[in-house]
Amino acid sequence: MPDDDKFTAEYSREKHVTGAKRSSWICKPVEPSRGTGIIISSDIKDLVFDDTYIVRKYTCHPFLAGRGKPDLRICVCITGFKPLTIYVYQEGLARFATEKFDLSNLQNSYAPLTNLSINKSGASYEKIKEVIGRGNNWDVDGLLLWQKIHHVAILTGLAIAPSVPFTANCLELFGFDILIDDNLKLWPLEVNFSPALSADCSADVSEEKTHPRHC
Repeated sequence: MPDDDKFTAEYSREKHVTGAKRSSWICKPVEPSRGTGIIISSDIKDLVFDDTYIVRKYTCHPFLAGRGKPDLRICVCITGFKPLTIYVYQEGLARFATEKFDLSNLQNSYAPLTNLSINKSGASYEKIKEVIGRGNNWDVDGLLLWQKIHHVAILTGLAIAPSVPFTANCLELFGFDILIDDNLKLWPLEVNFSPALSADCSADVSEEKTHPRHC
């Protein structure tokens, strides 16, 4: 069954189950970057597109800090797939939405989305927010968390390794975006080619000075 038919079937099942809470869906166009064109909706009527979009269930119970929703941006360098050789930078970034998370107001992009390109234009970006502070980036620390991140990187590499032709003396840098839910489970959101390496805040500067760790 095509992916769009699977989505429609699941949406229809939820709609006809008495008392079922309708899911929200996050939709992102394949080509644009920096949060352009992202839509969050629980109504299938809103999900009609001219271009190719990736649609997935929106995680309605994310881990929150100061009522702000974070995700993780982790830089991963893969130097070979045969054998699979992965290096993960020792420090990542926790990127926060700059408005307090509210399921009833998912249309406010500054609350459910963590993209820097979106949030730095918001009124709360420069404010000192409860727990989060100024801006929307934190350093990532914690041994158990890093073990889970390595697990995500390895499984992702294994998933694509069979389809990558052997090429000597090449590497690729990826930006892994990972969500943490309220049970501290990690959910890979997407993997980006050639992630931005510019320093937009002190946490970015700190990350640029660290060294990769083999996993």
